[in-house]
Amino acid sequence: MESREDALRRLDRLTDDLVQVAEALAQMTRHDISFTELEALQDRQNAILEEINRILGAPSARGLNTGEDALSLGIKEKLLRFEEANRVFIKNVKRLKGIIHLDHGYPS
Repeated sequence: MESREDALRRLDRLTDDLVQVAEALAQMTRHDISFTELEALQDRQNAILEEINRILGAPSARGLNTGEDALSLGIKEKLLRFEEANRVFIKNVKRLKGIIHLDHGYPS
């Protein structure tokens, strides 16, 4: 069974990845975008979220979200950054409406 500290370290790494992907998605949607590029990042984001859910669903995860130690607080901060990047992404996608290219890259 994974210790609380090990689970927190894994969550810390995963939330780093989650923020990186979310910020890349938000940045990407500031311009015309390729569906294949968008899909690849969204698939990566979904895989990270699934792994986070697996960790949080484990019996050893009880109380992980209530910690006030530096690692727990850092994870909470990263989740707030993820939420903000996700809000920007959604706003940008709504703005793009149909400018997502269904080909395999940017048009020539």
